[in-house]
Amino acid sequence: MQRTSQFPDDLHLFGRAMFRFFRDHDPAGVEIALLARVRGVADERLCAKLIRYYFHDYDPAEAEFLLSAEEVMGMLGTGPGPDVGAALERLREAESCGNVNSRDETREFIRKNLLTKQGAMR
Repeated sequence: MQRTSQFPDDLHLFGRAMFRFFRDHDPAGVEIALLARVRGVADERLCAKLIRYYFHDYDPAEAEFLLSAEEVMGMLGTGPGPDVGAALERLREAESCGNVNSRDETREFIRKNLLTKQGAMR
């Protein structure tokens, strides 16, 4: 059976990979998982893990970030633009995966991941 390139094949997926899978395949992520299982492309445990994550943990449309766009702009030392949008997307992913759970953790995430790495926002 032909494997679909969009379906993950690792049972040891972490929250970040699952978040990206569903974000990138919205709104068809669950259907893709089910079809992959039916076609024999994916293992039952992997599909169960993905579907469980989607219904219990995945929340791409949370009303608010832990930090506002204005706070992020202040930390980045920039105004509105693509860098802020990219930072907010990375924060949404980190929050959805449980990597940051408080305002302090979010500030630390920005300091470590967005301010200290050369070209991190590109």
